[in-house]
Amino acid sequence: MIEKRTQAGDFLYEKIGGEIRTMIETGTLSPGDKLPSVRKLAGQKKVSISTILQAYMALESEKLIEARPQSGYYVSAVSLLRFPEPLEFFPADPPRSVGVADNVMELFRAAESPDIVPLGVNCTMPELISNQKLAKIISRVSRDHSEYLSRYKFHGADPEFARQISIRSYEYGCTLHPEEIIATCGCTEAFNLSLRAVACAGDTIAVESPTYYGILEIIESLSMKAVAICTDPKNGVCLQSLTDTLEENDVKACVLMPNFQNPLGFRMSAERKIKVLDILDDYGVPLIEDDVYGDLHFNGNRPRPFKALDKNGSVLLCSSFSKTLSPGLRIGWVAAGKYSDRVLRLKYLNTMGMPETPQRALAEYLKSGGYDRHLRNLRSCFQRHVCHISQAVYRYFPEGSLVTRPEGGNLLWVRLPETVDSLELYRRALEKNILIAPGPLFSACCLTACIPNNEPCMFRNCLRLSCGSPCDERVESALKTLGQLAKDISTDSGFGTASVKAG
Repeated sequence: MIEKRTQAGDFLYEKIGGEIRTMIETGTLSPGDKLPSVRKLAGQKKVSISTILQAYMALESEKLIEARPQSGYYVSAVSLLRFPEPLEFFPADPPRSVGVADNVMELFRAAESPDIVPLGVNCTMPELISNQKLAKIISRVSRDHSEYLSRYKFHGADPEFARQISIRSYEYGCTLHPEEIIATCGCTEAFNLSLRAVACAGDTIAVESPTYYGILEIIESLSMKAVAICTDPKNGVCLQSLTDTLEENDVKACVLMPNFQNPLGFRMSAERKIKVLDILDDYGVPLIEDDVYGDLHFNGNRPRPFKALDKNGSVLLCSSFSKTLSPGLRIGWVAAGKYSDRVLRLKYLNTMGMPETPQRALAEYLKSGGYDRHLRNLRSCFQRHVCHISQAVYRYFPEGSLVTRPEGGNLLWVRLPETVDSLELYRRALEKNILIAPGPLFSACCLTACIPNNEPCMFRNCLRLSCGSPCDERVESALKTLGQLAKDISTDSGFGTASVKAG
């Protein structure tokens, strides 16, 4: 059969495929939407079934749609990630004292307002986390083990909780013994204890550029300095930059987030992880690893952490359940390798120990398989939200805006045209009850050196967007407004001088 052509010379299947492609790229069709059946669309278009099949197969080869057995064709979750992304390495920077705490507190205070659309604080909205089963387990554990409320817990972690962490870690390549698991108040305390175990006030800590502002806050609180390593939004830290940084500075520890990093979202390859560890071992520098997003991969298997490749106990692995299950429980943990005794001692001095009831309840939830079922749903939601907000940036933001393409997690890093100041955008957006995280928050140099002197900052035109909220009309309207505000700022002359202040 000879396929018919349109008057423009295209084959009919190309024309129909082009119509569907346009609907996907404009957001009319979203990830997960079901396409009409082959027979139905053939009838609507008055063409043969083979024509529709050709159109669908062509779109499938572009990864715009996917076939599901005995169900039909659906818009692919990766279909909207077709526009440019920032690919260059972000520059490194010399050691600096850090000064982000006041700015971050302003951000969190603003996020507490119920009227705010929270695109700036990375927290999963309650609508996406159903904890009824976990709540029932907590109630039962409290009833059956009332003795937990009548004693101190000095050991590193509840034995069953530690055992479940050990079992899970084995599935992604680690052989953690339950005895080395130390329960903490979220990943924040795990990181704080780890940093104190390997460094002192005045010491220099190597970090990614950009990096999570919470890491910078803790470095600041401990009177340490941060030195930035060139970081690629696609692959992670630059190996040459890491080597140069260690050669030129007396670095006491390196802090990295290899799996779906905050804020860039990259997933570092296993090959690069091995090379990073080799470099750090050559200089005798311990690695503090933040792996809070490791469970939030969109496709394939869970990526292995650095800890799975650790040969001499120099990796301190930090994680928690705050980003994936329950921010309110504040349960994290650290496996500190050869620094375990120091971390355990610091934990005792810090808070003596962790409550047993939530640890045991969480252990039972993990053992039941409930967490894995929950993760499957959450990963699917985050993947759709990342795609939806990426598409909104593509539609509404100024021409020339670039956005990262994470393979997991729930964060997007947006680089706006150089004429857009993200601090000014933060201020104007807050007046519209929209909260964003401006780029300078993610760099020690931008908030300590550049802003007071009104000097250029490499992240001044960048921002981070959280995809942890349901993509409803409120979020869509906020993104549209945000894009228009960015366009308005772009037309203004020069850069603004706003600080990150809610007031």
